[in-house]
Amino acid sequence: AYGSLFYDLDAVGSDVERHPEPYDAQTRHIPEGLYASELTIDFSDAVNTFGDLYKIANRANIIMEAISENAEYQQAVSENKTTAWTQLYGEAATFRAYSYFNLIRYFGDVPHFTEPVYTNDQTDSARLTSRDQIYDIEIANLEKVLPLMYPLGQGNINAERFSQTFTQALAGKMALFAGGY
Repeated sequence: AYGSLFYDLDAVGSDVERHPEPYDAQTRHIPEGLYASELTIDFSDAVNTFGDLYKIANRANIIMEAISENAEYQQAVSENKTTAWTQLYGEAATFRAYSYFNLIRYFGDVPHFTEPVYTNDQTDSARLTSRDQIYDIEIANLEKVLPLMYPLGQGNINAERFSQTFTQALAGKMALFAGGY
């Protein structure tokens, strides 16, 4: 989801992966020798990643809005019962939170949208939202959906989907990052 930013910024961010001193003159550290084949990475990929993460977050908002209008979903929520609909809603919420987690991680304070964006007019007056506020909103939303998601291994949920287990871990990781760790 976040293009090569992991390799651009994270993989070369520890002492283990850094180049020896002669490579300091490079505009960036290339993680050569760490992977089976050489990676072609440049910072222009960040532009695409920024837009792609917003696309994921917006699609999650669209899905959450559509599911929230579903009568079966509404009934399951009122009965506090985990169903396929509550699981799907939780997965969409997790996609949005994960997208904003990475937007904050790589770009700092960013505009934050919790409603679907259908036209450019909806974003024309968008302003930066404090990462602290985004963390608070997204963590609170994850805490809301967590009880109505299936844990890993239940409800036919495997490692290929966002489970309650993953969502809980994401909320915890976001809380740690929000706390400065």
